[in-house]
Amino acid sequence: MVFSLAVLITTFSIFGLFILNKYRASRNKKLFLKKGMTRSFFAVTIIVFVIGFFVSLVLPENGLNLEIFQLHNEEMVLKSHSSYWYKILAVFTEVNLIGVFFATLILVIWAYYLHKLDFFNQEKISISILALILGMLCTFLVFPITDFLKLTFDIHFSNNALYNLFVYSWFNIGLVEEFVKILPVLVVLFFTKEVDEPIDLIYYACLSALGFAFIENLLYFRNIGGQIFIGRAMYSAIGHMVDASFCVYGIILSKFKYKQWKWNLVIMYFLLGSFVHGLYDFFLFEGWIILFYIAFLIFIQSWAIIINNCINNSKYFSYRILPQYERLKVFMAMSFSILIILSFVADGLIVGRDHAVTTYWASAFRFTLLIAFYVTGISSFDMMKGYWRKVDFSIIDDFNRNFSFRSLTRIFTNNTIHPQNRVGKKLQLHSPKENVALRAVLGITSGKIVDRVKLRRLNRSFDYNWFKIKLDKPLGLPSKYVQDTIFIQFNSPHLSLEHDKHIRCHLRVLIKSEENDKKILVKNFGDVIVNGHDFEYKN
Repeated sequence: MVFSLAVLITTFSIFGLFILNKYRASRNKKLFLKKGMTRSFFAVTIIVFVIGFFVSLVLPENGLNLEIFQLHNEEMVLKSHSSYWYKILAVFTEVNLIGVFFATLILVIWAYYLHKLDFFNQEKISISILALILGMLCTFLVFPITDFLKLTFDIHFSNNALYNLFVYSWFNIGLVEEFVKILPVLVVLFFTKEVDEPIDLIYYACLSALGFAFIENLLYFRNIGGQIFIGRAMYSAIGHMVDASFCVYGIILSKFKYKQWKWNLVIMYFLLGSFVHGLYDFFLFEGWIILFYIAFLIFIQSWAIIINNCINNSKYFSYRILPQYERLKVFMAMSFSILIILSFVADGLIVGRDHAVTTYWASAFRFTLLIAFYVTGISSFDMMKGYWRKVDFSIIDDFNRNFSFRSLTRIFTNNTIHPQNRVGKKLQLHSPKENVALRAVLGITSGKIVDRVKLRRLNRSFDYNWFKIKLDKPLGLPSKYVQDTIFIQFNSPHLSLEHDKHIRCHLRVLIKSEENDKKILVKNFGDVIVNGHDFEYKN
């Protein structure tokens, strides 16, 4: 416990120093303290450390008798062995009320997260509840289907790893569970008119997955323990949502990108989602925990990219949604931190203070890192209308073909979302000293970022990180150039107009073209320096 606590304190200290340095460097310190990331850090620190410490002081020394919360019906248990109907009823009669509380809390947290993801045109509550309930009900189809497969094909866990992966984990578990989870999505898709933007399919797939996870949690929480609550919340629930989202992504691409049914994509992504599900289980069955964590993080990043693609391709797309992201970060941080504390309390009541405290501090590092990953990875999105980003699984650099240590981290770095949500912001521009040609036509001027566009690189591929600026005053360039419009690209996606100053950007100027010419012709004009609209220049 001492080692785990030392690692936890060291990690939080490093994060704290990082935030402190950012705070000192910010030119808008009040606004910095309101950032979702800053508030999330303080929330997790206070809840996990401060409240966690005080909770450890009041927990009972020995575990309490909590049998009063355990519901049991012996007759129902006996009948459940011979009847699917009674087996289903036993899910609700053989429960622990503390487990029901945690299962409901997990459901509410993730359902709220999904609700906030649907920024533009939120779904009807009635249809949302329908998808959730159907997800719960369809869960019970797993019982007869798996029994049929086991009896027909004699499926069982074996000593053969390949058999366990492809037959037991994928065919017997992944395919079956993803099949029953996609049924409510198909009901909503074909029997209602609610699905009119890509994120809707993700939304309903995840609600169905949450319904499935809720029933599954009732079974797991019959024998309660604090660690199982937070583990199911932060791994299993989101894992079910990720798998279900992969399964419907082929439908999303067919319906909203290609505008026609591409059955190869529909089938391929369904098989992919079910295989990912089976892979999770396989790693856990085999005890390959490190591989489980690596795969888990990669697939969460992929899920975030899928969500981002769905948001960017909504017909209701708008750049004016950033405040919701900041609130969502804080909600995620606070919700899971509180869930960690509640799990700590439950564990203390069950096993007593000493064991609960040891377990709490030993696991707090792992779960707080996961909270940080969720706050940064699935609560921040990069807005660009119409952009479909691909998941990059390459491990070799395009410019350096040699395999190196960095190759091992490329999958994570290449699929990290770096939000550049700058459209609508006003700014000021001036020329750097070394750009003599630009200084002749550009003094200190102002403008507004009106759009985000893609421009071609020298290798003919597209670069999606350019911003279109409408200038308040025209440039003094030759007549072949558009005088009131320029394009800039920030040298770093991490720089902020609100907090940083004298930000260096690449500059391109628009060349006039024929009215019927749809190509964007630009000329490179070196670098330009930009600041936020409220930055005060010194004379």
